Amino acid sequence: MATKRKKPEQKITVKAYVHDQDGNLVDVDTLNPEQRRTLGNWLVETWGNAMFGDVATIKCGEGGP
Repeated sequence: MATKRKKPEQKITVKAYVHDQDGNLVDVDTLNPEQRRTLGNWLVETWGNAMFGDVATIKCGEGGP
């Protein structure tokens, strides 16, 4: 029986972008800590309210979730 050759592993790179207030795409890696915290809070609120909106409302404050 013939053995299968292993395919060479491919390195996968994932980049995340968001739209700024002017509608331009910005790499998430270039955001400052305050912008990252704001983005994180928005993601938690959006996801949480989509999942649990009929039971509870999630609102992040200044300090995060």
